[in-house]
Amino acid sequence: MLKTIYDEMWDSSYSKIKSGQCDIDKLISDPNDTRRGVTALTYLQNNESKVSRKITEFLCELKKVEPKQYYYPEEELHLTILSIISCISGFQLADIDTFSNFQTMHARHRVDKY
Repeated sequence: MLKTIYDEMWDSSYSKIKSGQCDIDKLISDPNDTRRGVTALTYLQNNESKVSRKITEFLCELKKVEPKQYYYPEEELHLTILSIISCISGFQLADIDTFSNFQTMHARHRVDKY
């Protein structure tokens, strides 16, 4: 199933990228960018140091081919577990009930863990 998802992403994106029909985030380096979000994640180095080391070695090889590309430092390699709030302009934590979200994630963790 996962392979099918990535194959479909590749098929739908490849021709667009090749022909220059891709969207560039023009705000990515803008200091006035107010988009924010909330994500639950885990850092690889803290949990799977062998995996993070192998990924870093691979990224070092990629850097030789594409030196201008951004590469995460090993200590920032992470897995996104859940995107709670996606990139919303002007988002503030006060806009959501953080306690309810925490309770939901905590309850879900307990169910998955056992």
